[in-house]
Amino acid sequence: MRRLTRILQVHSLLYAVCFISTCLLFSLLHRHSGDLSRIKMAIKDSHTAACSAQCPTQFTIDHSAPNFQIVNTSQSTLYAVSTLNGDNNVRIIVIKKRDVLVKGLYCILWYPVDKFKNHWRAWTVAAALRDLNDHQHLEYTAAFITCPLHEILSKEQDAMGNISHDNLGGPRTVSLVEDFNGHHHLTTELNPTSDFSIADKMPCVPVKPMTSEKDFKAFAFAAFREPPAKLTDDTDSRADFTVCVPVLGREFSNAAQLVEKIEMSRLLGAGRIVFYNHSITAQVDAVLRMYAKEWTGGKDTLEVVVHPWRIPSFLSTNRLYNFGQMAAINDCLYRYRLRSKFTVFTDVDQHIIPRQHTTWQQFTHHIRHISPGFAGLSFRTIIYREERPSPGLGAHAMPNLYGSAILRFSQREACMSPANVRTSMIVDPRTVEEMGLHSAWRLTGFVYDVRPAEGLVHQYSAALRGGMSRDDEWNNCSSPVADSDVVKTLGRQLAIRLKWAWSKFSELKRHKELHEGSLRKSSKNSRPVKDTFQPVAGLGSPVFVYSALWLGNSVRLLAIKRQKIVITDVYCVFLQGSTRTVEKAVIKNFFQFKAPFTSASITCRIKHSFVDTTLPLLVGLAQVKDRNSTPKQMFLVGGRENFRSQNKITARRAVEFTVCVPAMFNFGDAAQLVEKIEMSRLLGAGRIVFYNHSITADVNAVLKMYTKEWAEGKETLEVAVHPWRLPEISSKTVSIPYYAQLASIDHCLHRYRWDSRYTEFSDMDEFLVPLRHTNRSQLLAERETVRPDTAGFMFRCTVVRNDVWLPAKGLEREAHKYGSAILGHTRRDNYVFHKRARSKLIVKPKLVEEMGVHFLVTAHGKTDVVPPHSGLLYHYRSPIKKCVNQTVDTRVADRYGKALTKRLHDVWAKLPGVDFSWKRAKTRDPSDCKK
Repeated sequence: MRRLTRILQVHSLLYAVCFISTCLLFSLLHRHSGDLSRIKMAIKDSHTAACSAQCPTQFTIDHSAPNFQIVNTSQSTLYAVSTLNGDNNVRIIVIKKRDVLVKGLYCILWYPVDKFKNHWRAWTVAAALRDLNDHQHLEYTAAFITCPLHEILSKEQDAMGNISHDNLGGPRTVSLVEDFNGHHHLTTELNPTSDFSIADKMPCVPVKPMTSEKDFKAFAFAAFREPPAKLTDDTDSRADFTVCVPVLGREFSNAAQLVEKIEMSRLLGAGRIVFYNHSITAQVDAVLRMYAKEWTGGKDTLEVVVHPWRIPSFLSTNRLYNFGQMAAINDCLYRYRLRSKFTVFTDVDQHIIPRQHTTWQQFTHHIRHISPGFAGLSFRTIIYREERPSPGLGAHAMPNLYGSAILRFSQREACMSPANVRTSMIVDPRTVEEMGLHSAWRLTGFVYDVRPAEGLVHQYSAALRGGMSRDDEWNNCSSPVADSDVVKTLGRQLAIRLKWAWSKFSELKRHKELHEGSLRKSSKNSRPVKDTFQPVAGLGSPVFVYSALWLGNSVRLLAIKRQKIVITDVYCVFLQGSTRTVEKAVIKNFFQFKAPFTSASITCRIKHSFVDTTLPLLVGLAQVKDRNSTPKQMFLVGGRENFRSQNKITARRAVEFTVCVPAMFNFGDAAQLVEKIEMSRLLGAGRIVFYNHSITADVNAVLKMYTKEWAEGKETLEVAVHPWRLPEISSKTVSIPYYAQLASIDHCLHRYRWDSRYTEFSDMDEFLVPLRHTNRSQLLAERETVRPDTAGFMFRCTVVRNDVWLPAKGLEREAHKYGSAILGHTRRDNYVFHKRARSKLIVKPKLVEEMGVHFLVTAHGKTDVVPPHSGLLYHYRSPIKKCVNQTVDTRVADRYGKALTKRLHDVWAKLPGVDFSWKRAKTRDPSDCKK
């Protein structure tokens, strides 16, 4: 009986302990107004651990989240990119507003208590925040948040006697806490970048008793994520030289330059090369994946590492320098500092070349002998301009075949950069605390200024950009000097490495890129290009060709040229296997704008029957005197898969409607993009085509999601994206209206003419809507009965004003949630523009030869103007005429609102972490218009 009584007493005591601990936490709840869900989780963890001394249930992490994590404080918003554990500190790299001082930050550092990581101990230390010195004076900058570990060691020694950092095992994760009016409030728990390993358990109750508010906030940490990347001094994985390349952005597409950067770094002694991917094309992605696969499979000795680098979409390059380059540089410095003897900082078009030695290892050994104890080596820069190619470098180099700048260009500028202007560095990473763009700002030791006779940075670029205005000698130095020493020293080895590398990329054929074998069948000196504006030499005036398309009995090249210069006696040279033919070319400028450059078509009739569609067909341009030789620049003719013979057409995938959207320039409205795609789907589109000049990371994520789902067979709407980088002359983009809109219209018309029954041309904020018919097919069928010879259907324009927020009834919440113009703007002008004034068209592409923006130029048929009561072009934009009569028009929202809302909900559920980037337009003051 006594024994049973004792057991009951012990059980009662345990239940009392659980009850008291829960009550204490509820009392703290009244004192803290933080995240309720996190405090509830802390209560659950406390009860579980106190009563059962075991960890709570599993916790799943979403791997698709962007690697920049938002840190909201009461003073400012920070964007954390990485947490790095080394040098007796945990260092958090963040993006923040420049000169905004954030005070009172604390770090909560979590340590596992046992080897099974079932129990945890948390320590809180004061954090130090410091801006990095980038000298750009933009609105945002990179910064360090430093959490010192030596304070934790001293506290541990006071509490438990002698203990070392090794005994603690290093912190496994870190939270940020804000000191606000004497209370510590949990700001965030940092989600490490995607290449860090991630734990799957919640933290248990710390072994250390909770005796302060700091302990409570550490205890209230919700989701455990493993760890700040611990930088261990692993000699087995240490590379002699790690090369850090700044952010690859602006849809980086130069795969040849990338491969050359990797292979030249290998020859110079690199053991690891690190890239930061903001936005790259599919071909560049395939190259990087191939190198990574070779390394992980143990087939390559050079480690190629790619870190995702998705900065928040609003941080454009005029607010944050070069996609956060300073943050990437210092992330690379600290991440690999204990796994590298030396770290090399260069751009993708730069190479540090020793002038008296073959490799970096030989060079650094020499400098250590003559100047021991250096912390860094600073190299001055010379420019090899791409507009000065150097012929005759030797057949072994095959420079045109692999797009090698090093092997093609041997004429450089006569003078070089001054000290600390566009210099690049090799550093001992253990001695550097902060790395700048061109120099080390904080380091222990001295920097050795490398003499030009010892080593230089070779930069291969079209022109000088940025940072040059301070030195007239550097700016005005333009006389060429022949300098082919690097080709003589490393040219043959580089050619061998490039040949090996490209032989590994046979899978690039999936991206419709030619490989070496196909080229040899056509020409040893020709280089195929596709879907990018490429200069054509030898025509007497600048001509840039974007694409070559097969039209059955001719090939149509899309080009940009000077408007007022007439080019005559131009011929097309066709190559297919061993077959060669020459035909006269006809050059026609598109509709004239007042601008130096214009879009143009170059048409070449085909008399020879190229019936073998299994072999690639190449075409080049040459003047009459050169027509018997093979042009250096050859273009792959696309669209031949539609034809089995000249008398039979087989479309790849025919759709009812293809929607063509002109070039996206600095486009960042992801909400508008999703609405354009989904509304086009509801209106009957089977394909929508975009032209990407420059877009934000969020817009890029949306497009990649759609294209991926289409490629995997999960999507019925095909979303196609074509790169659209305009050509440059002397580092300046050619002057052409609306980012060559006419050229994009022509490309979309002819690229998909055999794949579409109808083709629609509209802007991102425009929708061609039927008003009396169930769908557009019925509307167009009716119009064809009225006018059978119709080649195009013109929809007249009405402006829906985005300065008046008037959501459709019952859709107010959805309109605001998804940033929907269709649901949120229902007030339009009574005025409908006349035909050919802001109108847009749906055309029968097989009957149209040339399109304007608002009308047909050349077609085998007439234009039918759709009556406004049957269909309208709804243009959601700022008012063109401020003071006109207006009307509320909810017909689009009423008909499509519910279906559109469902589609928007489904799409955004697939895009976690993507910012809508939507901002409501400024509301117009009614007093602006006089009654």
